[in-house]
Amino acid sequence: CGITTGYQANLHLGQLFSKALHLFGVFMGSTDELMGIVDAAGNGSITSAIHATFPLNETQSAHDMMEGAQHFGKIILSME
Repeated sequence: CGITTGYQANLHLGQLFSKALHLFGVFMGSTDELMGIVDAAGNGSITSAIHATFPLNETQSAHDMMEGAQHFGKIILSME
């Protein structure tokens, strides 16, 4: 859960407890750290895991794959 829409969120504590879920917070980092990540991605020293690429006209297939939650990595829609 992010805070791009604000610092408050509603949480169903019953589900948290009954499913023995864990909740933890992570600070994203500084602007300098973000720029370091952007630079590393730009020069190819880090990459993303891409599971599949679909042409835009196969968006439904890509969405079906995403809903199936059996993928590891990003699902890309290509406009080429």
